[in-house]
Amino acid sequence: MPAGRPKGTTKITEKVSEQVTVESLQKQLDEMKQKMGGNANQSEPTDSDKVLADDYIEVISLCPTLLTLTTEPKGRGFNYNWNGYGETLQIVYSDLQRIIKNHSSGLYTDFIREGYIYINSPAVIKKSGLQELYKKLLTKEQMDEVLTCKGDNCVNLFKNTIRRHQMFVIDMLIDKMAKGESFDLNVIDQYGRIAGMDIMKYANEAASYLDMKLKN
Repeated sequence: MPAGRPKGTTKITEKVSEQVTVESLQKQLDEMKQKMGGNANQSEPTDSDKVLADDYIEVISLCPTLLTLTTEPKGRGFNYNWNGYGETLQIVYSDLQRIIKNHSSGLYTDFIREGYIYINSPAVIKKSGLQELYKKLLTKEQMDEVLTCKGDNCVNLFKNTIRRHQMFVIDMLIDKMAKGESFDLNVIDQYGRIAGMDIMKYANEAASYLDMKLKN
């Protein structure tokens, strides 16, 4: 044994080194398990992602007028009717899949991508590949806010949504103003500038038309 080294030091050092090595390996193993677990969680569907064929999905109309969507092309299949803005239907998922396929092809209608309806189910939106589109669509609550014409947030929402939603908002505002409702004209003017329309002009024309109908 070398001079100056306490008895048993070599064995103690070996045990400490062995312990450090085991702890290091265990740490690496834990990190690998954590990474693998994270990837597994990302690939495995969660309960919120699962949609069954017979599940009912809430679908809201954002269209101001009567809207009919069918499960088959050219008006065939089952008809689903929304009588106006904000009306909600519960549609079985298997039928909703057919509606999405039928009305987002672009062959003769594109009501899904133009936001005529709002599918109130993140899982269905994801499964249908509509995530990017839905980042631009207004929800029913957001459209309600835009229709109040109060504050800068309304203008920002209006500016950043799709053209079809802008036109839905304008059509509803023209109808409301023609019937005598008042709004912040500064916001109305900003909506008009964004959309490239003189909203007040159309509202006044609509009001004159309604007045003529009442007189007749």
